[in-house]
Amino acid sequence: LVAHGMSVLELLRVFVGVYPTVASHRRARLYGTLAQVLGPNDHLSTLILLLLGSAAGETEGSVPFCGVLCAPLPAETQVTVLRRLVEAVRAMPRTQSDLKKAKGTAYEGAASSMGSLRGLQRRAMDTVVHVLGGRVFTGLVQGDAAGEEGVLQAMLCELMGELVAAMDEVGGLVEDDDEEMRDADE
Repeated sequence: LVAHGMSVLELLRVFVGVYPTVASHRRARLYGTLAQVLGPNDHLSTLILLLLGSAAGETEGSVPFCGVLCAPLPAETQVTVLRRLVEAVRAMPRTQSDLKKAKGTAYEGAASSMGSLRGLQRRAMDTVVHVLGGRVFTGLVQGDAAGEEGVLQAMLCELMGELVAAMDEVGGLVEDDDEEMRDADE
């Protein structure tokens, strides 16, 4: 389909749209295969954002499911995917007027309001923390001790710096949103 003019984002939206109709025991295999075929380094972070931004993404199991999609990947690939996810969070609009210009983005569907966008940002950061704290990732990092440990550690340090900055930014934006809502009520 992509070869016939459909963008990868449009294709991913089709799969995210049918997520509720896919049997739960088949989801990991289907969406994992989709990510592998399209290239996890390039498109898994977008798929995760789309899933977290959909109605399914607002359910309790969405963060762990997105973690499952990362689990079969090598540690370096997981860090790359997570870093792209954090970068996407940091690049999201900061104002309502900027939000209205979010056409053609992975978060467009979840961006009906600043509150829903902030929820998506929190779920995305929760996914990063979930993956990094998971047994699978921890095992990969421990198994890398004999390999190029320095490369993975440097990648993790960069990711953690980006994650902390994103958490600070989103936390500050939530406080600004709350203040604007209080001012509007007065």
